[in-house]
Amino acid sequence: NNHGEAMLVPILMEYNPGLAPIPDKMKYPIGTLPTEATYLVSLRVTPANNCFPREVYKNIPKELNEAVYHTTTNHLGLALLDENYIMIPGYDAVIDMDVQLGVKRKVRVNEGEVKGLTGEPAFMDYRLFTLGDDIYLHANAD
Repeated sequence: NNHGEAMLVPILMEYNPGLAPIPDKMKYPIGTLPTEATYLVSLRVTPANNCFPREVYKNIPKELNEAVYHTTTNHLGLALLDENYIMIPGYDAVIDMDVQLGVKRKVRVNEGEVKGLTGEPAFMDYRLFTLGDDIYLHANAD
């Protein structure tokens, strides 16, 4: 910023892991994934956990409450894991789903106060499953 003010950078955490075994046909030499790749993990990457009712957060500072419940950051994380559930370096990504799907919402503001649904849809539950020789991703949104 240009005014010497501290910039707030959101701290992103991973929630709601999903795990799917990787079919052999997806691994080298048949496929393109490394031979040590055993699982694909999906994660919700966000500063908001949304694990508790709003009443739990009513007495915390406004800035923290807004970070927990009024965030537009709710990304999909994907990573390859080895047989010991360790991430394989270079095979992880965080994807901004609202941009990829073209579903970014407009922020509703009333006299400077955020009202109603804002930002991207609440992609909360990314679930992976293996069917035959393919891996599928299911994403719940509001």
